[in-house]
Amino acid sequence: MPVPHDVMRRKIKERLVGKEPRERVRILRAALGELPGYFQGPYGELRKWIVEEMERNSVRDSVRHMDTFAVRKEGCCQVAVVGLPNAGKSSILKWLTGRQVVVGDYAFTTLKPVSSIYILRGAQVQLVEVPGMIEGAREGRGRGRALLSCMRNADAVLLAAALGPGAARALSTLWNECREALAGKDLGIALTKCDLAGSVDEEMAVGQALDDLGLGDFPRTRISVVSGEGREDLDEILWRLARVIRVYCKESGEPFILPAGSTVRDLARTIHHDLEATITNAKVTGPSARFAGQSVGSDHVLRDTDKVEIKT
Repeated sequence: MPVPHDVMRRKIKERLVGKEPRERVRILRAALGELPGYFQGPYGELRKWIVEEMERNSVRDSVRHMDTFAVRKEGCCQVAVVGLPNAGKSSILKWLTGRQVVVGDYAFTTLKPVSSIYILRGAQVQLVEVPGMIEGAREGRGRGRALLSCMRNADAVLLAAALGPGAARALSTLWNECREALAGKDLGIALTKCDLAGSVDEEMAVGQALDDLGLGDFPRTRISVVSGEGREDLDEILWRLARVIRVYCKESGEPFILPAGSTVRDLARTIHHDLEATITNAKVTGPSARFAGQSVGSDHVLRDTDKVEIKT
């Protein structure tokens, strides 16, 4: 008499506990050979279950687990700071946010993404320093695929490239490795270490390289964390990348930070969920108004630094 099918299934499951996929496949194959030659009824169902388990564990055994860098989004926008090793990415993060990160004049100072919040004009912009890219990153060199996935997850990207000899070639290498991951994203460019920059010809070569790569129209600035040069221009670039606006409801109050393109209705919903249903109109003073105190409806699109008085 064969072993009852339910007992056989229970014993097989007991053998599988704690085993790796490859060992599970071996146990299941052996169990398949122990089955009586029935292909219908309970033993047929048991045979089908064993075959499905073998296929499932074979797939699990063949999967190559890759490192991934997942950075949870915070604030109004996540901006990835991307560059080759020793491009000044850590210095940017420390300069803007004050976060105590390791800064060195050697490559691969940062080995995993580092995140910090930068309070920019009242908005919380999340900066994520991505470890240095190297040539061949698209093929997985230097954990390149994990770095590229981190860039894809970001809302926008700040490309960092150090000025000096070889800067044009470094830009080309960087862009060739990450351009597919950054397709369609908002970009800004920070040309770092301008206090150490060499000849005018080198900077002209960088400008020409940007044009050749199709990056000439993206906003860029020269910066130096040593001299402070370019800080205001960098803030302006990050503000554009964040795609948010400040809207004031009181003269001395903190602004509400809203996505660009928000309306009076969106502002009301942000203030309180019940306020949206009671709006009658609003008075707006600022860039979106034709004149100070203009009366507008709830679908009026607001602009940065508008002052709004909602009527209910």
